[in-house]
Amino acid sequence: MKPKLNFEGIAGPINGVLFDLDDTLIDRRAAFRLWLTAAMNHWLRGIAKEERDKEIEHLIEIDKSGLTPRYHFFSYVRDRYRKFNIPPESLAMQYYADILEYTCLALGADQLLRSLTERETPFGIVTNGSDHQMHKAARVGLANQATCILISEHFGYRKPHPHIFLEASKRLNVNPREILFVGDQPDIDIIGAHHFGMRTAWVRHGKAWPECLPAQAVDLICDSLLQITIIQAN
Repeated sequence: MKPKLNFEGIAGPINGVLFDLDDTLIDRRAAFRLWLTAAMNHWLRGIAKEERDKEIEHLIEIDKSGLTPRYHFFSYVRDRYRKFNIPPESLAMQYYADILEYTCLALGADQLLRSLTERETPFGIVTNGSDHQMHKAARVGLANQATCILISEHFGYRKPHPHIFLEASKRLNVNPREILFVGDQPDIDIIGAHHFGMRTAWVRHGKAWPECLPAQAVDLICDSLLQITIIQAN
């Protein structure tokens, strides 16, 4: 029988781990900033650096950590910089191709996944999005490591719908109450997993837990995956 793990700050044994992808296993914020800086240097050539930097910060705000649909984001970009005569769909396709160059694992992800693999503990990924999510996972080597990768566009349900959490627990072959779900979105990742009976770890990125959400939904609050610590195996 595979050992069940105990994590610091998490009550009870864990026999499987599920992760969100963007800004959890992958440092999407860093990748987006690097891509956007390169793009703005190209788009706004001849504009003073201080002005470009202001535009970068503005577009990061509009992007809302990727929650703004790409068509809406690039429609805004096209309208803001009138010299573009490029359809938003074309801008989005180029973005999907270019940002892979900047995609990397989040701080602590490699160490945590290595620890899980060494202990033969299955882990999977549950992410909202499209095929692009699989491309990003493959870029950083996750496609060959994860027991399962569930992408909402393929599966037909988005987090926090219980069906996607149910399917992930089936693919891990682990009781939901022995699964730790790690994510960065309180209302999508943490609440969804908690309602399905999973233990939860919230990567907060400097944010406070929303007062409108029940505090008991989150078992562990951390600043990075480095703080998710296996303390022993049963």
